[in-house]
Amino acid sequence: MKKYNTIILAIIFTLNLALFGCSFTSGDVHDQVTVVGQITNKKGEPIPDLPVNPEPTFFPRPPIPEIGISTDENGEYSLHLPPGNYNFNIIDNGEAILTENVNIKRGEKEKRLDFTIDP
Repeated sequence: MKKYNTIILAIIFTLNLALFGCSFTSGDVHDQVTVVGQITNKKGEPIPDLPVNPEPTFFPRPPIPEIGISTDENGEYSLHLPPGNYNFNIIDNGEAILTENVNIKRGEKEKRLDFTIDP
């Protein structure tokens, strides 16, 4: 009987760990906000192939599946993020050339973030 109690306790403990771990996830795909935008220079010309790196400023930090995105040939980008505060880093030659703090609110379907930089 003691062996069965030990097995039952081990199963309950394992299930509690699994459920506790799930409580810290950022939510499902329905909680994510589509963030779109364009990066241009001061003349209004699009800047292609420029990395955009959203860095969460809150804990626990959610997984960001599209962490390595770059602008397309029109200087546009699109990614999906859970709600929260982020530092959006625009990177050139491995260095952040622009960092802007952005709040993405729960319930937003799409957020537009355009940036103008002086390369």
